[in-house]
Amino acid sequence: MWKRMIFCSLLFVGCQTQEDIQRDQKLQNLQSQIEDRQSLYSTYTDRIQALEERLSGVTGKVEESEFERNQKIGGKLENFEERIKALEESLIEIKETQKAQGDYIKKVLDSLEKMSKKTSKASRSKKKSPFANAMSHYRSGRYKTAKQELLELVGDKKLNADQRANVLHNLGMIAFMDKEDDKALVYFSKLFTQYPKSAYIRNGLLFLGKTFQRSGQTAEAKETFNQLISEFPKTRQGLEAKKILKTL
Repeated sequence: MWKRMIFCSLLFVGCQTQEDIQRDQKLQNLQSQIEDRQSLYSTYTDRIQALEERLSGVTGKVEESEFERNQKIGGKLENFEERIKALEESLIEIKETQKAQGDYIKKVLDSLEKMSKKTSKASRSKKKSPFANAMSHYRSGRYKTAKQELLELVGDKKLNADQRANVLHNLGMIAFMDKEDDKALVYFSKLFTQYPKSAYIRNGLLFLGKTFQRSGQTAEAKETFNQLISEFPKTRQGLEAKKILKTL
């Protein structure tokens, strides 16, 4: 009986030990799995931490870069603001200068306008005389108009001797150009006899001689040319008279 009890006890012990072994193996397997997972979790944790550190570093660099960029932009903006302010000040100065110049130019123009009005009034008040008009028309080649004005001046006692001599000379020249030899002889003869000391005598004698020559009065022409050469030998008119005499 006790043998059977011992056998059963041994059998129970043997059976209990096998279950314990299996249980222990399961526990070991679970523990091994837990350890593996803990190790894997630890690896993932390390990696995550490393990634976080890298991300933190990158973020820091980005923030630092952003700060520096903002600083640079801020500096540039400040510089731009200063330049804009300087330009605005320069623009104000330019506008003030332009205004001052405009005021000055306006004053100058006003002064010039006043002077112009005074000059215009003075010009109108100083109307050309009939003699001046006649001389102006003669010099500009408007002989027809000049002739009428000069004829009105013949015998005008308001003219001085030189002006009267000028009137006779110009009338003689117009008559010569119009081939009115009779009239030319009258005007040049009056010039010679009435104003022998006039500055127009040299030219008057030359064309008086030419008028005699053209009208066929050769003797009178020679006499006139000789007188011109005698009194004004070295003048242009005297030298021309010498050349004409050689052809007569």
